[in-house]
Amino acid sequence: MEALMQVYSNGPAVRIIPVEGYLPPDALSRLARQALLDILCVRYGIGELPEIGRHPGGKPYFPGISDLHFSLSHCRSAVMAVTDRYPVGCDIEEVLEELTPELLEVAFSAEEQRLIALSSDPRLEATCIWTRKEAIVKQSGDFDLDPKSWPSSPPAGLSLQTHRIHGVAYTLCFHQPDCSPGFSRGRGWRLFRGR
Repeated sequence: MEALMQVYSNGPAVRIIPVEGYLPPDALSRLARQALLDILCVRYGIGELPEIGRHPGGKPYFPGISDLHFSLSHCRSAVMAVTDRYPVGCDIEEVLEELTPELLEVAFSAEEQRLIALSSDPRLEATCIWTRKEAIVKQSGDFDLDPKSWPSSPPAGLSLQTHRIHGVAYTLCFHQPDCSPGFSRGRGWRLFRGR
């Protein structure tokens, strides 16, 4: 997988960088911040990563830039950053290797478990549902301790876009003014050769 960047007109900008080989969690976090800086440079002309603060629930933000929001995510094989002028959330995960009854019970509602069971690829469906749940709570900053209670459908005024590429699934959750949920304003992916 090559590094990708997508910029939605009047909406979020997304950067995904593939990871080859093992990187420890702190190195993945640094690479995700680099993906964020790449977006800031290309889209906003910001050449240095601003100070990052955390709201009481843990949601990161830029203390000095109130109208620029971001979200970061990483898994073993890729990192992701997204920015927007409105609160935004993202999650990226490798497709589950194993789907156990215990995981289903702990992480998914009865309706989500039903959808997973009906899917032609339950591991992929569970991964996609999980990325939707996590992107929604990252967008809102409202982390309930019980992931079964996290929504997997976007609240009114938000768009949820889930994609699969090279063994990973990822979801963006972003504000969509004057559009119904799921409407895409994307101009398509372009390869970003910076990395």
